[in-house]
Amino acid sequence: MGFVILVSSLLSILACETTQDEAIEQARQCADNAAQLAQTNPAMAAAVASNTCEPLIANIQTQEAGLIGGGLVLLEEQKLSSLTNMETAVSAGTGAVATSISYLVFSSQAHVTSIGYYATLSGDSNTQELASIVSLAYFANASAALAGGITPNTPTATLVTDIQGLEIDMTNGPAAAQAVLSARASACSSGPSTLCTDLTNAIGGATTQSAIFTNIANYINGGG
Repeated sequence: MGFVILVSSLLSILACETTQDEAIEQARQCADNAAQLAQTNPAMAAAVASNTCEPLIANIQTQEAGLIGGGLVLLEEQKLSSLTNMETAVSAGTGAVATSISYLVFSSQAHVTSIGYYATLSGDSNTQELASIVSLAYFANASAALAGGITPNTPTATLVTDIQGLEIDMTNGPAAAQAVLSARASACSSGPSTLCTDLTNAIGGATTQSAIFTNIANYINGGG
């Protein structure tokens, strides 16, 4: 009887893994289709990612689910084109820190939380780096909301002022400070990179909220 129960349990586990693998593959294909759609209809792609693709990986806690989920959140925030434009701007010599903040402002805090969850689940340093920058950008934008918020067209001087506001903002500042430290850790975890260098230089060894954003504001103001 014990052997029969053991076999039954193993078959149940295998069946569960097979079902999970199928769901992951369906989610991956769904995400690919949504990404293609996003090139012509970002709003429709966002709806597909949220209503059709993401439910496929609900309650699946694997690295694959984390990677797919992170991409789906970017689709839901209609940020694929922003990533391309951000990469182009950084390659052209625009400061990586300021550019990343400007292009990665999310409209939904729920999506900020989601991409953070998926990044942790993925165990991927690049996804974790992206999630940390998204969090920093969100809270910086929240702090700057009364001044019009942050967009890719925000002048450098205005962005500097917005960052300086985080020095004393006890609502958004602590979360933003933690996000920038996490972003540096992720960016530097796999070796040298433009963002690793920029974040390291921008933070300048600071560990307190006030000092972190004083240094970052000065760094951006100096052309970094």
